Amino acid sequence: TDPTTNLPQISEAQILGFAKYLSEDIGYRSVGTEEHAIADAWMVQQAETMKRNCEDVVAASGRKLQCEVWRQEGSGSHRFDMMSKRLYKTYVDLTNVVVRISDGTEEGKEHAVLVNAHLDSTLPSPGAADDAIAVGVMLDCMRVLVNTPDWSPKHAIILLFNHAEESLQDGSHLFSTQHPIASTRASVRAVINLEAAGTTGREILFQATSEEMIEAYSHVPRPFGTIFANDIFSSGILLSE
Repeated sequence: TDPTTNLPQISEAQILGFAKYLSEDIGYRSVGTEEHAIADAWMVQQAETMKRNCEDVVAASGRKLQCEVWRQEGSGSHRFDMMSKRLYKTYVDLTNVVVRISDGTEEGKEHAVLVNAHLDSTLPSPGAADDAIAVGVMLDCMRVLVNTPDWSPKHAIILLFNHAEESLQDGSHLFSTQHPIASTRASVRAVINLEAAGTTGREILFQATSEEMIEAYSHVPRPFGTIFANDIFSSGILLSE
């Protein structure tokens, strides 16, 4: 809690605690492993806990606030282009955890921002920076928003805890093609993807495809971005999607 405003604020300790649990207590979370399943169960528990907290806040205050939680499961296939190569992917019984925070009205859900981070990790990494830290940031942002008195979202916030990014975007494909709210994905007006860009240094705006998003980002306390990073990324020098 901020000692001056008495409002909830982001907790570095909480975020690092989430990252530590995922990367050290669970460890490698490659898709299909037991560790990945443990992380999936933990993620569902965190989302459901936040939903109950949200419902308690609404019951106590009467605020216009609704928190919806889905554990999505499905199978599918898709094409993936990388490094001038074309791959065809198939996945089976994959999961995602999705949270939507809104004012509970259809009008309030008409426009949304989608925030994404991924729960899985790639071998041989326990995935602390990539991407447990971002998962922790999203969880703590949920806590702050829900527990801020009198706050009610004008537009919806969709938080996608993507369970299969390292396997070449299977989780995002599952969400965008099969999730119940994907049929209304035209309502998603902006997407913010929280991803690792190294393990040290400042947070960086790595890529952007919207002038409006860049303008919005320019108003954060310490904005930082460079076109150099995007140029390297787009050149194909780095083996990445």
